[in-house]
Amino acid sequence: MSSPKYLFGIADCAQSKSLGQVGFGNPPSEVTLVNCGHLAAVVGEAKDDYSVPEREDVLLHQKVLERVMEEHTVLPMRFGTVAPGERDVLELLRCYYEDLLSEITRLRGTIEAGLKVFWAKEAVQREVEAKQGKIEDLKKEEDKKKSYEAAVKVGQLVQNTVEQWRERYTPLILKRLKPYAMDLKMNDVVGVQMLFNSSFLLKKSRREEFEHELEKVAQEYSGKFGFRYVAPVPPYNFVNLRLEVPWEKV
Repeated sequence: MSSPKYLFGIADCAQSKSLGQVGFGNPPSEVTLVNCGHLAAVVGEAKDDYSVPEREDVLLHQKVLERVMEEHTVLPMRFGTVAPGERDVLELLRCYYEDLLSEITRLRGTIEAGLKVFWAKEAVQREVEAKQGKIEDLKKEEDKKKSYEAAVKVGQLVQNTVEQWRERYTPLILKRLKPYAMDLKMNDVVGVQMLFNSSFLLKKSRREEFEHELEKVAQEYSGKFGFRYVAPVPPYNFVNLRLEVPWEKV
C-alpha cells in the first residue's frame, strides 16, 4: 500500500529524479520529482498532521521549492497538500496536464519578489511634532484630563500621519519599481507599522535592474521607511490556475 505523499509543487521536468534527504522528518525524508510527460510533481513523505502549521514546516516547504527553482520553473502548491499516494499525484498531473503545462510556460523565466515597507517611529514623531508641537508637550497639555484621553489624542495624530503617508508615498515608490516588473500584487497590511505589502513578478533577466532601483529608493527614503525585500521565491501570488484536488472531495 502506498504511503501518503506531501505535494510541494509541480515543475517543468521531463524525468523523475531525487533531490535527496531534504523533506519532513528526523532524519529528513527523501524528496523526489515524479515525472509525467514534461511535468513532474515534487513530493515527499507526509507527516500525520498539517492542520496547525509549524514554522519549521512552512520554512521547509519553501526551501524545497527554492531548491527546485534553481533548475526548473515551479508552480507551488499550498502548504499542507497531502495525497493518499503517488498514484493519486500522477492522476492529478494527467487530469490537469495541459493547464499545468500552459501555466508553467507562461511563468517560465520568472521569479516572485516580496517587498514590505515599514514607517520609522522617529520619522512619524518628527512629522507630528512639525505640525502639532512636541508630543511630550501635547501630553502635558492633557495632564489635567485623563491620561487615557491624552494617549488617544497622540495616537490619533500618529494614525492620521501614517494614513497620509500611505496615500502619498505608496504610489510614488511603486511607480519607481513597476517599470521593471511584469506584474504587481498588493497584499494585506500586517501590523500597525507596515506602510504596504507587495509582491512583484519579475523576469529573471530584469531582477538586477529591479534591485538596483529598489536600492536607490531605499537610500532616498532612509530614516523615513524601512524596506524588507525577499527574493527569489516561487510565484505564489501569480499562479492563475486553481486545481480541484480530487482526493479532497467530500
